Amino acid sequence: MSINTFLYKCFSTGYNICNTLIYSLILVFFVFQIHNVFRKFRIKVDGEFALSTLPFIVVGSSLRVLQDAGILSSFLFVTPFIYGFVAIIFFLLLFISLFIQRKLTVPYSVVMVTVGSATAGILLGLLHFINFEPITLILLFLLPWFL
Repeated sequence: MSINTFLYKCFSTGYNICNTLIYSLILVFFVFQIHNVFRKFRIKVDGEFALSTLPFIVVGSSLRVLQDAGILSSFLFVTPFIYGFVAIIFFLLLFISLFIQRKLTVPYSVVMVTVGSATAGILLGLLHFINFEPITLILLFLLPWFL
């Protein structure tokens, strides 16, 4: 069996043990790389950092919903590629935010939350809500962290 045949069988049938194992190995590799970058740039993973990630979780979810609804159409918005796409955006913005923090003394988390929330708001605005109860419950759940 050639490598092309193997890869085609591994990645053309949805999730299976082969592609799940390969995706897992890629994830572990990138987690170690991110850990090394965080150590090198002295980025602390604390509450402030965790809060900065929340809007990007909404961005990723919204992009996937927009893809499923047919509003957006790209392989970048399908699992597993959407994780990498959102991660690249997140880390680019993180380093831009850290640069802004050094030059203007604006906390990086403020830039991250502001840009992430604005992006999430734009994407959520593209959706057509039928039932507002779930979004209301989510906003009520998140409210204490923003007060």
